[in-house]
Formats: sequence, structure tokens, C-alpha cells
Amino acid sequence: MKKFLTTTMLLAIASMAGAFDFSATVSGGKTLYFTITSTSAMTVKVDNPNWDTLTKPSGYLAIPATVSHGNSTYSVTEIAGSAFAHCSELTHVSLAEGITTIGSRAFLACSALDTIELPSTLSVISNMAFNGTGYAAKQSNWVDNNKMLYIGNYLIQVRNDSQDTATVREGTIGIAGMAVYNCIHLGGISLPSTLTFIGSLAFSDCDALHTVHLLGTQPPALADDSFNNTSDLNIIVPCGSLNNYTSSSLWAQLAIVEDTCGDNPGPGPGPGPGPNPFPHPIPHPFPFPIGIDDNAELPTIEVATTTEGLRIAGTEGIEFQVSDMMGRNIATVTSTTNNILVPLPATGVYVVYANGMLPRKVVYCK
Repeated sequence: MKKFLTTTMLLAIASMAGAFDFSATVSGGKTLYFTITSTSAMTVKVDNPNWDTLTKPSGYLAIPATVSHGNSTYSVTEIAGSAFAHCSELTHVSLAEGITTIGSRAFLACSALDTIELPSTLSVISNMAFNGTGYAAKQSNWVDNNKMLYIGNYLIQVRNDSQDTATVREGTIGIAGMAVYNCIHLGGISLPSTLTFIGSLAFSDCDALHTVHLLGTQPPALADDSFNNTSDLNIIVPCGSLNNYTSSSLWAQLAIVEDTCGDNPGPGPGPGPGPNPFPHPIPHPFPFPIGIDDNAELPTIEVATTTEGLRIAGTEGIEFQVSDMMGRNIATVTSTTNNILVPLPATGVYVVYANGMLPRKVVYCK
């Protein structure tokens, strides 16, 4: 028993001290701590050595592409989870090209960290990697109506009070873990053609999210929990790319439809009025418009489709909103004792909200 207790205590002390394989001095005289991740590929990660017992890096920190130990040179490919968490005197970090992964909470609560340079080689930015940094606290770094926070070509966070729709800017390479987490009012989002990865829990718990419109023909890498706790979600992909997405096991688990193939450009600048679930030139199987009742337990309303648009009726005073599958508002009307006619711009899938809830989805065939 005494021997067991001694061993346990030694293991606890070793754990408190932080586990790493070696330390090395990098540019600027900073000491970093590394764990070997592959002896065959000669790769390492920057690890968390338990900074409470060591000197935390401060000021400017350049994390190198390679590091030497003994007679070997290793490629630095990863920043471990919590590697620099609470290093409150860090002001500027630069990650070398070749680094692919930033672990969860890697720079959490680095309150003075206001300049961050990320490499184009990243394929994973984990949850809350930059939460609580000086960069995130600076209002001028939040763009698109103060809703979205980018670092270089990576979307790091979307404010969870964001309303209606959002567009991730073209050129964005990746979406960080939990970037759009718990955005309970967000109804639709457009993702750019340049996107290569979507992080863990990126869109989790976005209760109102009904449309994700991807502009890239190749599916971004996806975590298995990127869309956790979302319901009635439609994934819209470019014309001709449906097989690319359904060939990916994770994307294939989602409800994916193909966008129109250019026969319905819609009025004005930007994309057309909404995706068409029946791509041209396939003939439409229905000789007349149809309505689909998704949630009968929600407010009772009547939705009928005609060649002119939608006829909507319900209890007097209900506010109806009709949106396309990109989340763009087509009409907002209040019910009366008569049916209300809502003209629709084109064939497509439309959503009818009643007092902010989603009782109907309509396929409109003009």
C-alpha cells in the first residue's frame, strides 16, 4: 500500500509539472516545450508545460516551422490544447507555415494578445482557441455589422445574438470550432467557395438555422459534430456538385439539395432568389404547385399554392414571414379575415413562419 501511494504521488507531481519531451529556445530567446507526435514523420507539437511553474512567454512570440533536438530536426505541426492559455503578457504571436492544428483553448484568456498571424496551412482550429484575447475584445476587429470575427482567412466567432442571415466572406479558408455555436436567431448562412474545413461544434445549437448554402463544388472537411443539435436543416450545394457532397460520409448524413443550374438568375445583383430542388432540365413531376406541412403542432395556418404565389390564412393578427431558402425575406404580412396572396419570384423552396415559428415549408412550382 505504501508503495502504491508513493507511485500515485509521483504520477500526480509529474502531471502537475506538465508532460513534454524536450524544450528549445526559439527566436527572441523564448523557451517553448515540445512533444514528439511522430518519430517517422519527425513532427512535434508545442505543448502545455504547466506555465504556473515556468516563465510564461510575453511580448512577441514567433512559433517556428522547425525545431532541433539532439541531432534531429522536427517539423512543428500543432499547437496543443491550452498551450498558452492565460499567458496574459503575450501581445503578438506568429505561427509559421506548416502548422496545421490549433488545439482547444490554445490562447484562451491571453488578454493582451491583440496581433495574431495564422498560416495558410491550418486545417483545424479547435473550440475557443482565441476566446478572451485582446484581439477578440477589440471592437474594430468585428466586421459585417459587428457580427463576425476573422483572423486572416479564418472565421473565429459569430456573435450569438446575430439575426436572420449571414454571409462568410469569400477567401475564408476555415471556420473554427464553436465559431457559430448557439446562434439561436440565425436562420441562414452562405459559405464561400474557398472554404476547406468546418470545425467541431461550429454550428451546434443553432436552433433556428434552416439553410446552409455552400458555394464550393468540393465539400469542406467536416467534424462529425459540426451541426449538432440543429433541426430541419437544409444544405444547398452548387449545381453539379451533389455527388461530391454525398460521397463524403459525414456530409451524406445531412439533407442536401442541389442549387439551380443557371436557368433562374433572379432579379438584381448577387445570387438568384433561391435554390431550386428540381434542377433544370429535369422536367417537374407535379402539374401544379404543392405545399408540404412540416410541423402541424405549431400555429394552425392554411397555405395554398397557386400560379400567382402563396395564399396564406390563419387566426387574425398572426404575423407571417415568407423567406427563400437563403433566408432572404420575400414578404412580411399580418393575417386578416381574408386570405393573403404573397407573390413569389420564382420556382423554389420557401419557408413560411407564423409569429417567428416554422410550421410550413413550401415547394413552389410556377
